[in-house]
Amino acid sequence: MILHGVLHILNGESRLDDNTLLANCASSSPFVAGTAFLQNRGCANGEFIVVTGTPGKVGNVDVFCMDDAKPVGTSVPNMLTIIPKTATKPAADPQNASPAASPKSAPAKPKPTKQRARKGAGKRQ
Repeated sequence: MILHGVLHILNGESRLDDNTLLANCASSSPFVAGTAFLQNRGCANGEFIVVTGTPGKVGNVDVFCMDDAKPVGTSVPNMLTIIPKTATKPAADPQNASPAASPKSAPAKPKPTKQRARKGAGKRQ
């Protein structure tokens, strides 16, 4: 599983901005070891990071047991490289949009055409 967010380190515990507690679950001191794990991979407080692992528990506390982590940086272009893209409809360009048809007007009916009588038509011989 992959999680991403801003890393917050406080009192030896590391959390993502959604309050997910990060841990090195294989360690006897999972929270301190989790913070060291992140720092050894170049992740710093306030930085946007990507973490892989699995949800788990340390005692009765829900945690995310990390396998790997990497800093993505704090700039918006770096963050956009890992945020999934969703398909969206492009907005209409108001400069190129054609005027909308008025709901009051109905399509024009064809005008009746007058047929001209041909010379000699209709005469009996």
